[in-house]
Amino acid sequence: MPPALDLFSFEDPAFYDKMERARRETTRALACSPSLAVLVQQFITLLTLSAGLIYFARGCWVLLIVAVVPSFIGETNFSRLGYSLLYRWTPERRETRLPPYARR
Repeated sequence: MPPALDLFSFEDPAFYDKMERARRETTRALACSPSLAVLVQQFITLLTLSAGLIYFARGCWVLLIVAVVPSFIGETNFSRLGYSLLYRWTPERRETRLPPYARR
């Protein structure tokens, strides 16, 4: 049987921050499921439009690639920044959720 968590573990700020981050990431992972379906749909649309552009105008396909790559890089960068911002805010969010008598 795995060891049980005692009350002291939940009073430790570092442990509580880890638990809060795990809870938030679980919620985000569940929210990603519908987004994954939309992403697959958009990828299929991209492939279909790319095939049409290759067939009718090969030069436009290069333009499509040039237009998609910066957008992907920008979205990836802002996702990373958003995660790091939420990661840094975890201790502050914990402090604001505590009742006044439990704050430092």
